Amino acid sequence: MRILDTIWFTTSQGLSVGFVLIAPEVGGRKIYCGLASGVNEEKDALAIAQFGARVPINEMIAFFKAGLD
Repeated sequence: MRILDTIWFTTSQGLSVGFVLIAPEVGGRKIYCGLASGVNEEKDALAIAQFGARVPINEMIAFFKAGLD
């Protein structure tokens, strides 16, 4: 697995949330999201990639397109 990109957000309560785009050894790109400690970006990205919730890419694209209409 190779991490291709990350994006980070902070909630109004101060929690760090990350989205991690990965290229697995087999198959297409995948996105995972999860909470992060906010202390070490590299470790947080790896933890989200390994244990985060899978985000369907096509559903995310549809979600953002709908928000632009």
